[in-house]
Amino acid sequence: MATATPTRPLVTPIGLLLPAPIPARPTPPPAPRRRLAPTAPVAALVGVGLLAVSHVDQDAMAGLGLAGVLPVTAWAGIVLVALAAGVELLGPARPRVLAALTAGLALVTSGVASVVEPGARMAVAWLHLGFIQAIAADGRVPTGVDSRFSWAGFFSQWAFLSDAAGAGTTDLDAVLRWTPPVVALVWSLAVLVLARRLLGGTRAPWAAAWLFLGLNWIEQDYFSPQATAMLLVGVVWVLVLGPLATRRVPGSRWRVRHPRTTDPGVVVSAWALIALCLAALAVSHQLTPFALFVQLAVLVAAGRVYGGRGLLVFLVVAVAAWVVLGGREFWLNQLALATGGVGDAGGSMAVALADRLVGDLGQLGVKIARVALAGAAVALAGVGALLLRRRTGALVWLPVALAPAGLVLVQSYGGEVLLRVLLYGAPFLAVLGTEALRAAYRRRRSVTGVVLVAGLALLACACVTVRGGNDAYTALRPSEIAFTRAVLDGAPAGSTVLPLSSTAPTQVARVGTVTQTPRVCDQISDDPVRCALVEDPAAIFSLPTMDAEGVVLDGRSPGWSRQALAAIVATGHYRVAVDDGLAVLLVRTS
Repeated sequence: MATATPTRPLVTPIGLLLPAPIPARPTPPPAPRRRLAPTAPVAALVGVGLLAVSHVDQDAMAGLGLAGVLPVTAWAGIVLVALAAGVELLGPARPRVLAALTAGLALVTSGVASVVEPGARMAVAWLHLGFIQAIAADGRVPTGVDSRFSWAGFFSQWAFLSDAAGAGTTDLDAVLRWTPPVVALVWSLAVLVLARRLLGGTRAPWAAAWLFLGLNWIEQDYFSPQATAMLLVGVVWVLVLGPLATRRVPGSRWRVRHPRTTDPGVVVSAWALIALCLAALAVSHQLTPFALFVQLAVLVAAGRVYGGRGLLVFLVVAVAAWVVLGGREFWLNQLALATGGVGDAGGSMAVALADRLVGDLGQLGVKIARVALAGAAVALAGVGALLLRRRTGALVWLPVALAPAGLVLVQSYGGEVLLRVLLYGAPFLAVLGTEALRAAYRRRRSVTGVVLVAGLALLACACVTVRGGNDAYTALRPSEIAFTRAVLDGAPAGSTVLPLSSTAPTQVARVGTVTQTPRVCDQISDDPVRCALVEDPAAIFSLPTMDAEGVVLDGRSPGWSRQALAAIVATGHYRVAVDDGLAVLLVRTS
């Protein structure tokens, strides 16, 4: 009789590319809670429902932003989802339920504004939409308009998709509105894979993904090249810490390292995918390739990436080639934007931190809370790094997380460099912080478990508060978008249309056809009469969010924007063309 031949489990190519978990220290499983098994998913569904029926009064927003007008039902929904996730995590691991709760947490942290507000926030997101429509309309990238067009990979990609789908002027509005929670969810799944590789275990990786969502107040997940760049970076990290992660050959005298996988096809495929991601980064974003370079360099120096030197060389060549060829207009005409502030760490820190601590009490409270959250995340990660070193002997992950901080010495990046540094390090900070939380849980489970569940709910509420702190002047109403589009559509080709303040959704339409940025003044509101006469635009307009910006940031009185427009009209060079009670449009009299 023939004996049955044992078969090996089938492993797909995708499965080979994902990093396998490392074994964690054995942890006695908690007692089963079969009677309470449906409780967490049901509570999470109720929480999402409470958030879905909530609405806010944008006109009532002040310095505290979204948190100041968010109804009790919304807060209850946020807390219910977070508590449900925490309770579920302490029980037997159910991957499908944990995955669904991850989506719920992404919604109640990064997606609250998408649910309760009627349109997409962030004026720069609407600017990106205008860039895309300009490329789709002309079939080419406009020149001499904006330095961001020198890295037009993101805009060209969406222009192609928009043109192929036959999308109209407003068809992508919903995409802008729902991009933040979707992008945050995908980012958290990448953190889940990284934690699975670095920490092991069955529940710790989910905790790392949720900690990352709670720390995602940086709000770079809106419709932007930065959001797409971080998706590409996530793919790179998954591959670098998976099939390209090295191992030392036992008994090797010279500490020879080889990839963990023994399949050369998988290694070559990983290299190819990483090369594609690096090439896409080089043509899509200015700062991310440099941050990824310094992080990869730390791992390569530690001997943790198989073929890592080649990847670094490829990244340098890709960035240099694109800057020289594709970004030719930038380095010929606008190189000062990149070289300004080089070596001036003090000046960069002042622009990135000190100069941002302005506004009324609500604004100051939100901004101080952001600094406190960032400091707590780094401190917790430091503890986790020491504990992980004690367990695995590796201390490289904290330097990897903090390596982008060197960018502060190079460029202030418009005052956002510290936000970007925290964004690039957040995945590793979350993983290391989870190691510290897991160690605390193992010491005193009964007490620490309750604290962790409550802490997750508190972190979710804090994330919503600090994310929405600027909503008084960044949460644009659909009526404001429609008004801006109407003003731009009615402007003659080659004319200049300027907003009273820079928070307007300028360039949402007719990019390259109508000038929409001041040439001399930073914004008309700096000195309304002088700037209007110097810039001499064909039209000037004001929106409610512009008035709110001056009130909460600059300490101006409500209605200051109308007073500024009245002063411009008094010069006799402009007259009121439209005044619907909220938005106002001035046109030149001549």
